[in-house]
Amino acid sequence: MKIDKNGLFPVKIAFFNTLGFFYIIASTAYVDPRLSTHIVWGARHYRFGYWVLLYSPFIFLGTLWCNKMLDSWKIKAVCPSLILAFFGACSLPFFRPEMPHSGIVGWLLPYCLASLFISWIHYFPIEPNWVKDSEIDRQLRVERIKEIATLWRTVAF
Repeated sequence: MKIDKNGLFPVKIAFFNTLGFFYIIASTAYVDPRLSTHIVWGARHYRFGYWVLLYSPFIFLGTLWCNKMLDSWKIKAVCPSLILAFFGACSLPFFRPEMPHSGIVGWLLPYCLASLFISWIHYFPIEPNWVKDSEIDRQLRVERIKEIATLWRTVAF
């Protein structure tokens, strides 16, 4: 197995996912019992709501392990969001009667997509060997660099 030489990125994405999961679950467990105006369900008290937060270290360690120990950049890019989605799905049975809990799913889905997007950008292999290749016309190389810059500006937008 190859150890990732990307510095602190594995720790950052693991912390990002863990903090997001912690915030989503803790806010649901705290706010829902205090909602007396909810039309369908009313105030919902979750017996094991705060206990679900014990999944957090597994999210952190699993994400860290995937990013540090796996070889494929595609698996590294997808793994953090899949771990977050898995533990989010495992937490849903504890937040009944609403199944699936719209607050948890509604916040977890964009968080998983953000995690996927961040990891994909970080691990996407860019091989700029063609930049210095003298066999390719200079103007073609400049146009290719412009296309790449336009692509990443669009992605950032």
